[in-house]
Amino acid sequence: MNLRLGIVGGGQLGMYLSQAAARLGIETCVLTEEADAPAASFATQLIVGEPGDAEVLERFIDASDVVTFDKEDIPNEALMQLRQAACNRRVEIRPEAETLFLLKDKGQQKTWLSECKFPTLPFKLLQGKLSSAEREAVAEEFGLPLVQKARCGGYDGRGVQIIDNLDALWDTPSLIEPFLAGTREIAVLLARDIEGNSAAWPPLGMDFDPKLNSVTTVYTPASIPQSLAEEAVALGVRIIDRLGGVGVFAIEMFIDGDGALQVNEISPRVHNSGHLTMEASPVCQFEQHVRAVCGLALGDVSDTQPAAMSNILYREAFRKACPPAPEAQTGEADNITLHWYGKAPGRPGRKMGHITALAADPQEASRLAQEALENLADSETQAA
Repeated sequence: MNLRLGIVGGGQLGMYLSQAAARLGIETCVLTEEADAPAASFATQLIVGEPGDAEVLERFIDASDVVTFDKEDIPNEALMQLRQAACNRRVEIRPEAETLFLLKDKGQQKTWLSECKFPTLPFKLLQGKLSSAEREAVAEEFGLPLVQKARCGGYDGRGVQIIDNLDALWDTPSLIEPFLAGTREIAVLLARDIEGNSAAWPPLGMDFDPKLNSVTTVYTPASIPQSLAEEAVALGVRIIDRLGGVGVFAIEMFIDGDGALQVNEISPRVHNSGHLTMEASPVCQFEQHVRAVCGLALGDVSDTQPAAMSNILYREAFRKACPPAPEAQTGEADNITLHWYGKAPGRPGRKMGHITALAADPQEASRLAQEALENLADSETQAA
């Protein structure tokens, strides 16, 4: 019997994981809330339902040998059910349910980083609405502006805000930390297998939309000294070793004004920042993740090319360009690839696809990716 990989989540990450698994001869079962999710056309088996539905999750467990995730925001009851199934040797969970419990709550994650003495910004956990005195204490401790993050459920820039007025604080469980103006952010993308072996891609540089707090462009290698790149990778490996994680992880880091690394967040899954590996690396993040969680040898990623990726964030100019089904398009120049996720057009800022460009250096790749993005908008405007 072929190995069956269960994937909780049917978005674009689940779609690319399903495609990678198929190339390796591994069957997939995708659990998704939406029958028309991007992964629906590529999974060997599709189960439509909520992960928190115990009966639905039981069917999913029965159809899987190994379970992994395309998102970390999994209901606690589902994680407990998965953990019990693993304890009963019915299925393997990779990364483990305990890792998801820890990392999906940004407050728990930051507390763990601090307790383990990994470098991270000072922070304070908020349980809800603050009194006037508590707000004054926050302003005195952190200054303004500051960053507030919802402890659970935030992604794609949602659940994060930069505020310079404490009246704008959300009355929800969250954490706050200083806002570091002018800092750069990088990501270390690495895989760890069941034997504890690691393979890391060169650190990635990231540019953000200041209004949406969402990644707009990712490029590799990051524009940092080689010594700092090596330090960042070593820090990422230590963190995932300490977690005992299996699979691909993305560790986002700030570079502060003194040039020191500060860990921002850890994602226990394949990540938007790693999409460029599909064209730039001998082994993309999706194949590497499948290899890691399914007990296969990790691929060599040392020969990763300079590249950049621009997210296609929904705006009206892209409405007619968005295809109803996932597809990849190579432009006139074969160093530029356009990926569509097959999502129905929706709210501004939603990720509809991405563009990857290869070049001799990351700066030129970034320019090409941004140019292709703007050309896409221009072509649609002219067609209208």
